[in-house]
Amino acid sequence: MIMGSWKPTLTMVGVVVVFAVMNTLTKMAFNEGMHTTVLITLRQLIAILFLAPIAYFRERKTRPKLTAEILVYLFFSAVLGASLTQWLFFLGLQYTSATFACAFINMTPIFTFLVALPYGLEKVDLKTGAGIAKVGGTVLGFSGAMILALFQGPSLTKLRSAAGSSTVSSSSFSSPPMAVGHRWAMGSVALLGGSACWSLWFILQSRIAKKYPALYSGTALMFLLSFLQMAAVALAIDRVSLSPWILTTKLQIITVLFVVS
Repeated sequence: MIMGSWKPTLTMVGVVVVFAVMNTLTKMAFNEGMHTTVLITLRQLIAILFLAPIAYFRERKTRPKLTAEILVYLFFSAVLGASLTQWLFFLGLQYTSATFACAFINMTPIFTFLVALPYGLEKVDLKTGAGIAKVGGTVLGFSGAMILALFQGPSLTKLRSAAGSSTVSSSSFSSPPMAVGHRWAMGSVALLGGSACWSLWFILQSRIAKKYPALYSGTALMFLLSFLQMAAVALAIDRVSLSPWILTTKLQIITVLFVVS
């Protein structure tokens, strides 16, 4: 019984650990010159290959008809939840650090709460303790994120992280080297945008679930559309060059396999 009550907590801790390892590996792979768009595109492709058979066999008799309206919803779901969220987060990870990116992603619940208010998905009653706690937590969380973004403390080691001293490889996203402060600010804005997109995706998903309740099929289609979106962006940026798609180091291969698993 005691072990059973701890299962949710242990599961959450496990997810956080996996997320931290993923961010660290991704950061190291980016420092070696791996492209953001390539990583996202490969991730979406493998997700499609994994989910498509499950969606087909599990929901072939219950899957609703795919209309133009649903396809539009899924397209924007792919843009917000799969393409932009990942691209902005990984871009922020490139320009800052793994620790900073993990901490900053906690802005997502705050944005979700603020976006849900106008739609009536969240209610706040300042006359109750719960309402005061929601508002206080939102203000505290947003203040903490701003402190993280605006104040970069002293280095704890002699070797600064890639976000602090070295320049981001221009091959990562075809961008020139930037000053430390400018790079950190750009990374903070990217992480902020990624959290906002993820929050909007949660709101959009609540509507898609009602219009197209086929969970596996909807998710597979979302990944397919995201794959096409990011593949088009990658090809446009790299001008149909094959070199960015060739994983040249063991770290890059391990990162791709870990991220898409």
